[in-house]
Amino acid sequence: FWGSSLENSDKIPKRSENKEEEGIPRLPSIPWRYDMEFKRPTRVEAYLQQIEFTRRVWAKTLQALTSPARIEIALSFSAVLGIGIAECALMVTNPGNHLGVLFSYGFANIIPSMIWETISLETIVNSLGLSSGEVLRAFTDCPEDVQAEAIMNFRTKLLSVIRSILASVMTLTQIIKMIQTGKESLENHKRFLDGRETPGHVGIHERFFRMGGTASDVTELSIERYGTHVLPVFSQDSNRRKVLAQEYSDDGHYPVLWTVSGNYANITDWEPLFKDIDGIWYLKTRSGQSVLYMEADATNIEEAMALGLPKNDLSPQEAFQSFRVLEMVANTKLRKPPDSIVRIFLADTFQQV
Repeated sequence: FWGSSLENSDKIPKRSENKEEEGIPRLPSIPWRYDMEFKRPTRVEAYLQQIEFTRRVWAKTLQALTSPARIEIALSFSAVLGIGIAECALMVTNPGNHLGVLFSYGFANIIPSMIWETISLETIVNSLGLSSGEVLRAFTDCPEDVQAEAIMNFRTKLLSVIRSILASVMTLTQIIKMIQTGKESLENHKRFLDGRETPGHVGIHERFFRMGGTASDVTELSIERYGTHVLPVFSQDSNRRKVLAQEYSDDGHYPVLWTVSGNYANITDWEPLFKDIDGIWYLKTRSGQSVLYMEADATNIEEAMALGLPKNDLSPQEAFQSFRVLEMVANTKLRKPPDSIVRIFLADTFQQV
């Protein structure tokens, strides 16, 4: 190697003898990496992102808890408590002086009422450190007291039965509602994986759209590189979108893509994305202008670098339909319309579309 270099030394470029040319400084090369494309969220912004999705979950949970059915259950258990207090009031000498005993009896018998059980008043009085002889009503053998005791036993037994029926029915209802809530949670998780949940905007400064059809190698690479700064849009016929959602959303903990029906011109598929009128859907130029940047990948899956092959997925018509709908929705739904619009159709010049 060295010998050949010496033999061909006359072919080695000579050092310039022009002193002025040697003194001209070269422009420094700018190092570029794909992770330099977008500003990374700070730790605070990443924390706020988690809070945003936690807030969504709690909002849906609160909505479920404040539904009419949940309110009815709360009122029913309040009724169980009230019946228990009324039942206890019949058995104490002076209810006004023993409110603690009344509420203790009512609360203590909520759960036992679910299985038709009752904790005796004497047990509760003794657990409070009180004398049952001073708290409980006492009866003698005289006819009036016998009648009064019978009336008290009849009323307390009737209230006990009503309390148990109400508590057991409400328990079964609550179990059914819990099963339904569990199903709703699974549905929410399914929405994340299915691409039906709007992505968050906290900590995101720029974002662009990428239409991927049913599958797109280029889009999968973009998700890996740019994360939430790219919103992939797949058709509902795609088998890859759920796999990608599981891989890049921490198994459905936050949304990373969007799904549309087979008709890309269906505006109802796009409108949910723009419910937040201040959402981040633009790229920013150095001059501060907002750019609605949309791309569509028309290359074939696993053949992105092949030239001249027939197109078997996203067509130009579908891509431009999505471009037009996105442009219209962004101009009408967002608080600030885009300053400019960029449409990119990824394909090769030999491709048969």
